[in-house]
Order: sequence, then structure tokens, then C-alpha cells
Amino acid sequence: MKVLFLGYWGANEGISQATINPHLNILAENPEVTEIIYVSIERKAQNDFKIPSHSKIRHIPYSPIRGARIFQKLSDFIRLPYKIFQLVRESQISLIIARSSMAGSMAYLSSLFSRVPFYVESFEPHATYMVESGVWSKKSPDYALQCFLEKRQLKTGEGIFPVAEGYSRLLRKSYPSQWISTMACAVDIEQFQFRKKSRIEIREKFRIKAEATVGIYVG
Repeated sequence: MKVLFLGYWGANEGISQATINPHLNILAENPEVTEIIYVSIERKAQNDFKIPSHSKIRHIPYSPIRGARIFQKLSDFIRLPYKIFQLVRESQISLIIARSSMAGSMAYLSSLFSRVPFYVESFEPHATYMVESGVWSKKSPDYALQCFLEKRQLKTGEGIFPVAEGYSRLLRKSYPSQWISTMACAVDIEQFQFRKKSRIEIREKFRIKAEATVGIYVG
């Protein structure tokens, strides 16, 4: 089986390094998977990509149109889905896996033409987050479009995988016939294991009190 894995960020960004690379390694170790084409969205010029070294993994960086925001959006929602469709057809892809509901939007659009099933990992209500954080308003076209595409992913995706069980239960109530299952992000256990010495050093470096609670976000 050949898999196309679509990320919404640059391959060298922290969120890709921390959450996508481990999943690529897991997929590569699956004997049923013969090839993985990893497509990353590179909004900045990059030369050296930190991709897992495995004979099954082939990285194809996608460079969207740079310039005015409207052209970037057209590139994301028209040019990229067509590029994915071409890769699916040329490489005889059997399955598309998208990381995040934003990448899932591109997977959904490309599947309309290719008819290849798609999964969405780390599915989240991105449109709602953007409104709650004050970036979008409920009257904005961005919100309306993303809401529509998230609903289409939920209705047509072969599998939807949120990271939180509470959100999975909520989705199952509205989409009882769909395959919705909680799937945590895989991380490198060696890299993310607790080290007391490192904890002390980092807190001293950033002048964080020993009793303070610290939240870490890799996105």
C-alpha cells in the first residue's frame, strides 16, 4: 500500500519534527506500507530538510504562491489539492493521511477528484479556535469556509482521529455512522522523557520558579 502523508506546516517546524516525524517512522515500519510520500507546505525557502531516513519515505516539499494573502489562499485550496491529485494518480496512492483539519481540507478537496480515501489525524475544530482567539469573526469568509470543510471531512473521511477522548465523544453524537477514534500524538520517548537536571537548567535559564506550572506548546 502506498500512502500520501500531508502536513500543513514546513517539515523543519517544531510541530512537524515533534509530531509528524514519529508517525512517519511508525508507518514506515508497517509491512503493509510499501511507500510513503510526505508532502510538507514550505512557506519559507528551505534547503536542508530534517526528514526520517528510511527507504520507504519520499519527501516532496510544496511551495505555495507567496505574496498577497488572497493568492496564498488560492494556492492552498486550489493549486495544492490539484498537486496532491496528480501525485495520487502518478504514484498510485491507496490512502491519504492528513495531519490537522487544515491539511484535512486539502485532502478532502483532492479526494473529490481522485476518489482515494483519506484519514485526518489530530482533527480539531480549527474554525472555532480561530474565532475564540479573536483572529477570525463568525462573519468572516475564512470561518465559513473552514467550517464547511471541517463538516465535509467529518462526513466523507474514512477515519477521523482527534487527540482528546472528550472531543471524540462529542463528534460521535453528531456523526454516529462515521469512524471516529481518539489517537494521541506519537512522540520520541527518548527525546521527551523527564530529566530532572534539564528541568532545573531550563527553569534557571528562563527564571521560572521551581513551583510554577509550565505549559509547553510546540505549534
